[in-house]
Amino acid sequence: MAVFICPSCGHSQDVFDWLIGRKTKCLKCQTPGTIAPGEIARAAASPQTARRTPRSAAGNYPNLLRYLDWSGTLAKVFLVLGMICVALLAVVSVFDALGQPSDGLQKLLGLVISIGFSALSALIVYVAFVAAMAGIEIVRVLIDIEANTRTSG
Repeated sequence: MAVFICPSCGHSQDVFDWLIGRKTKCLKCQTPGTIAPGEIARAAASPQTARRTPRSAAGNYPNLLRYLDWSGTLAKVFLVLGMICVALLAVVSVFDALGQPSDGLQKLLGLVISIGFSALSALIVYVAFVAAMAGIEIVRVLIDIEANTRTSG
């Protein structure tokens, strides 16, 4: 008797000998494959020689992966907008500090403070961006781990 063993999920199905060599799809996961003679197919799928192929998470979580892509794009847009706001804040603060009627030391101190606050604001925006991107990557890794450790029954 011939057998079809799915190359993706490992599902096996006994079939008639006259189907040997024909292409078919797995009944469980719809992955295409070829029907082989029973002894050859079982030997190829034995635990000593079989290598597990990682499954794609795209089939299990298509919407989640799309939302993660959108989230990454949105995080990049917020990074650019945040940095533009910080740059505008820095320019306004510098002109405000230079326009104050005071002596040189006070102007210098106002300039240093305004530049320091602008740099701190830029750092906060960038740390928020890195945290968002790290969260997205953690979710991607968890999806891959789940997809590659799922057992076929």
